[in-house]
Amino acid sequence: MQSITQTSRSLAILLAVASLCFASCKSPEDRIQDFVESYNRGTDKLRNTIVESTSAYFISKDDVGLKFTTNNVVDSTNTDLYLNLLPDLIANLLSTTPAAQQLIQEGVTFNISFLDKNNSTVRKIRVDEQKLNELLAKSEEKQTANYKAGDLSQLSEDTKQMLTLLNANLPYEDVGTGIKILQVSVINPQELTYTIEVPLDLVPIIKGEEAKEMLKNEIVNSENFRTVITTMEGLNLIYVRYLYVGPSGEVVNEFKLTKEDLLPNKL
Repeated sequence: MQSITQTSRSLAILLAVASLCFASCKSPEDRIQDFVESYNRGTDKLRNTIVESTSAYFISKDDVGLKFTTNNVVDSTNTDLYLNLLPDLIANLLSTTPAAQQLIQEGVTFNISFLDKNNSTVRKIRVDEQKLNELLAKSEEKQTANYKAGDLSQLSEDTKQMLTLLNANLPYEDVGTGIKILQVSVINPQELTYTIEVPLDLVPIIKGEEAKEMLKNEIVNSENFRTVITTMEGLNLIYVRYLYVGPSGEVVNEFKLTKEDLLPNKL
């Protein structure tokens, strides 16, 4: 299964092919129509665990539409994740694709819609040149904040992008328990680390081997863990480390999981 970062890269390649259709002698309507036709010819390359289908469509000489349908049902448990992830994905896509850049510079607005598995609208975004610059600025701020955990100079661009996406909705606090996911980082080679803060009253419960096994079992059987593991494929990341800390930063519990932990459960 392809990762979120592979999705972004595939979209960029697809839109780059569309740029070959542009010619200076063509009208704006012709250039948008060529873009749409080229994009739609290559959409079969994008079917994966995140994108079920995508299409481009002509709206007017000033507007072009992009529609994405995900493989997942978006509900109250993951809405915030998608709302924060999608703008970063689109900012990276449009800013690195010559065809899209040319259209935006000519004043064309991208009308982008995301639908979930049940065809419910997750989010709509209108991106013109000003909006794209705003999205890029926010994405850069997130990257700067995410990279403070360690020296990431040796990480690949795909790994850096993955960290930006995973940290898009952090810190996140579970209202019921007060447990917070503070950050996702790569501090050690081949290891993705989740830092999780436990409130003082739960520290005794989270400590010990019995608690460790309970936490492992809960995480392994979660859909989020499956998504993280598939995202790590091809990025030279093997382990997922879960680091539980108290309010003062002391380590309460920690353990590592790998793809092998999913073997009893089919991906």
